[in-house]
Amino acid sequence: MGKSARLLLFVAACAMLAGCDTWHDDPPLPSAHEDLQANQLFRRDARWVGGDGAYSVALGGERVLWLFGDSLIARDDRRSRSDAWFIRNSVGVHHGTDPRTAAMQFFWGQRDGHPGSFFAEQGSLWFWPGGAALVAGPEASSPALVVFGQWLAQPGQGQWGFAAEGSAAFWIANPGEPPSAWQPKNLVLPDLGGYILGTAVTQHDGMVYIYGSKGDYHDYTVLRIPSAALASGSTSGAECFTGGAWRAIGSFALPAQPLFALGAPESSVHFDAGRQRWFMWQSEGFGATTLALRSADRPEGPWSQPRSFFRPVESYVEGAFVYAGKGHPELSGADLWLTYVPSAFEEPPKWDNPDGYFPHFVAGSW
Repeated sequence: MGKSARLLLFVAACAMLAGCDTWHDDPPLPSAHEDLQANQLFRRDARWVGGDGAYSVALGGERVLWLFGDSLIARDDRRSRSDAWFIRNSVGVHHGTDPRTAAMQFFWGQRDGHPGSFFAEQGSLWFWPGGAALVAGPEASSPALVVFGQWLAQPGQGQWGFAAEGSAAFWIANPGEPPSAWQPKNLVLPDLGGYILGTAVTQHDGMVYIYGSKGDYHDYTVLRIPSAALASGSTSGAECFTGGAWRAIGSFALPAQPLFALGAPESSVHFDAGRQRWFMWQSEGFGATTLALRSADRPEGPWSQPRSFFRPVESYVEGAFVYAGKGHPELSGADLWLTYVPSAFEEPPKWDNPDGYFPHFVAGSW
């Protein structure tokens, strides 16, 4: 090979590396182990006997809100799952930020005289919560809570017959009161061209960053809205990162260009001030998944590829279905707290596994 050919190959390789994720800047991966004591936070209630999703956000005063998707509510204090009510979402609030010692109270709605979804169905559509943000602004007398997520329908049969119908958000004026006193109001979000917003939500320097995904390959995007606007129940000032820059809604062609492909359907994002890095926590793979970490210098990226650091014991079982990995930076008692949810591919689902369909805590350390 001639000198000029080698030079061309070198230039091409440099160009490829320049376009790659900043893998060489990634911090060391944390060590991690399941924390059985912390797991009890989700298992002490007399009626709430299972749920997935498990997004969390600090409400202030050492109160932490948890948002669950499909949930099981026992008919009585026998806590039987076999005949439990199946609802589409529920919430919990615990006092104390160490999950090993905190006490959780769960909340759900009522429908036709029996337990129903906390965020009620609208016609044939139901709500699955994603991330949330507690927001404040100069025109708001007290912080408001915004819960992001998606509307879903059931056009097909069986547990995989659902389909997303669009993004959704609820604005709550009084998050300092118990959830039983909340009156959620619909908040309309910008259309980014088929993305479902709320996959992950974080707040930093007066902005709320709302990540979304679309399609079978889970292309990711990110929208940012001033915290002060959301505190007033508005999305004014919203921008999307597309085409290499933050652009005002309505100033770019839809759909928004993705940040990356092959993302996770659920994740969490937060800024680590000590390491001056943005971290995205997720389940990696499908079925027998691992917990994995992406990192970036900025909330819009470029994001590194996911790097696995923990394999749940349930992922070693034949036919494993482990999902919903995410981090919970508002908690204390460990360098990191993460959760995942083990379930099964059975049709219809069976609830006889006492460890299945509960969030499981993983404690991490750097």
